[in-house]
Amino acid sequence: MTKSDHIEMSQFAISIFRDDGKLDIEELEVLVKIALRDSTMSEDEKRVLRSILDRLNFDDLNRELILKIEQLEQRFDF
Repeated sequence: MTKSDHIEMSQFAISIFRDDGKLDIEELEVLVKIALRDSTMSEDEKRVLRSILDRLNFDDLNRELILKIEQLEQRFDF
C-alpha cells in the first residue's frame, strides 16, 4: 500500500512550517509536483493545498509567489 499524495503533501507542509514558518516558490512547486504526480489534482489534494495557503501571511510573500498561487487557484479552482 502506498501513501496517498495528499498525506505526503501534509507531511511536507509540516516540515515547511517547522523549518521557518514560510512557504517559498520552490516549496510550493514541490507541493504541486506531489499533487500532480498522477496528472490530476484530487479534491483531497486541493483541500490540503488550500489549508496550507490559508496559513500564510500574504504580507510576507513576494510578488512571484503571489502570482503563482493565484495561477494555481484559477487553474485548479480551489
